[in-house]
Amino acid sequence: MKKLSMNLMMTLLNVGLWAGTYSGGSGTSGAPYQIATTADLITLSQTSGDWGLYFIQTTDIAFNADETQVDWDGDGSATWDTADQYGLKPIGINPYFTGSYDGQNHTISNIFINRSSAYIGLFGLTDNGSQIKNLGVVDVNITGTTCVGGLAGYTYRCTISNCYSTGLVNGTSSSIGGLIGYNGSSVNVSNCYSTATVSGPIAVGGFVGQQGSGTSSNCYSRGAVTRNSGTNTNIGGFCGENNANIQYCYSTGSVTYSSGTNPTNKGFVGKLSNGTCTSTFFNKETSGQTSDTSATAQTTTEMQTQSTFSGWNFTSTWAINSSLNSGYPYLQWAVDVDHSLPVELTAFAAVAQNGGVVLTWRTESETENLGFIIERKIVGANHDSPSEWSQIASYATTDALAGHGSTSEAHEYNYTDAAVVPGMTYAYRIADVDYSGSATWHSAVEVTVPESGSAVPTEFGLQKAYPNPFNPRTTFSYHLPEPEFVNITVYDVNGRQVAVLLNDKMVAGTHQMYWEPRNLISGIYLVQIRAGSFASVQKCVLVK
Repeated sequence: MKKLSMNLMMTLLNVGLWAGTYSGGSGTSGAPYQIATTADLITLSQTSGDWGLYFIQTTDIAFNADETQVDWDGDGSATWDTADQYGLKPIGINPYFTGSYDGQNHTISNIFINRSSAYIGLFGLTDNGSQIKNLGVVDVNITGTTCVGGLAGYTYRCTISNCYSTGLVNGTSSSIGGLIGYNGSSVNVSNCYSTATVSGPIAVGGFVGQQGSGTSSNCYSRGAVTRNSGTNTNIGGFCGENNANIQYCYSTGSVTYSSGTNPTNKGFVGKLSNGTCTSTFFNKETSGQTSDTSATAQTTTEMQTQSTFSGWNFTSTWAINSSLNSGYPYLQWAVDVDHSLPVELTAFAAVAQNGGVVLTWRTESETENLGFIIERKIVGANHDSPSEWSQIASYATTDALAGHGSTSEAHEYNYTDAAVVPGMTYAYRIADVDYSGSATWHSAVEVTVPESGSAVPTEFGLQKAYPNPFNPRTTFSYHLPEPEFVNITVYDVNGRQVAVLLNDKMVAGTHQMYWEPRNLISGIYLVQIRAGSFASVQKCVLVK
């Protein structure tokens, strides 16, 4: 009887008839529910009865991006052949989200959604005076059909302010945008931006796919936009199709098409229907587009010059600085919040190679980064005990370790430590140093240098791909302690085979393999290696 009651309770919770349990609050305007964990977000996404209440986010939240399988649906298991393969359920579809969500200048990272349905984003459908503000969705990977966006799929009678998105957004039908898929009636979007990479066939934009009415003001997009199929479609650096009012906005991302015919590509708005664009600009050099009656085409130098943006509010809304946002205008609230570490490090690896150790790392963004310091210590060997950390290289003396100041673009770094001894195991760590001289240390990695003349691994293994995310290619190493038939196959997230990289008998040792997909769209792919009874899978993210 107790088990039956528990099952009934879970069923009622899943259909939204029970109120969710959160980290605090009661869901009122005076005491909003507190969102502090991934469990809180999953509860909110599954409890439709709460979609008209008030929420605040009290800390940065990150789903585990390293996990191939994540328990998104909260059932205590994580397998790709259940609902987990679809990722997080959008907040607000049936019924709409009519409440208020205040991120309080926090972020939600690594949201994964892959659903063959419409209205896909962190929020699905909004209505009735709903409000979303002060929130960043970072490194999203979101796929849907129609009305797909990093923050919201379809907004209606809604206010969105001080929000941003980064990552990948992909749609298979229409209205695909970096921040919002479709802006419906009575929507006011202000002081927001997106750097997400966006792809889709119809009405695709770096910021919003399609605008029905309302206003978007003081916003920008800097992500690449790709039309991936279809004919006679509309794509733009900022908006795919506009029937609303856009004012004081700009875009810089590339606008291209990878397949199909008769594209309507524009630097800012793909198709300007009944809407208006006031004081809007796009970069004609980085977008690859020169014609657009909805915005003024400018060079990179002009886009990085304040006088270009005559009439814009550079007192309290906008600012421009050559060391921030790659020199383009930025929103003052975004920098004042300082929501990111000086360096967002997404990969760090050490590989023994040619008698030395090659260190590689990648940053997705940097803020006031002077450069890097590298330290090393001996972890152990046959005749040695562990040592203390000691500096082996610095940005002050090695040009390759100099940082890129403040930038939202990805950069890759490498350094070779030639002063190593065969048979030793070393640990390496790096720190980024900001303009004030403060150092931020990142997690260490370990590597063993093979004995001279003995480079055969002792066990099977597959190293993490680097770089990851990647474009146009990524490289990974695998280890064979004995000769073995090896198969390396790539699948998409739906389990469909997309490439066979290797299917052959290989000798014992460490081998490198690179993958450079030419005909695949941006998204998550699973690389599987099989060697005898050994099998391993890792996730790779292609960004185009």
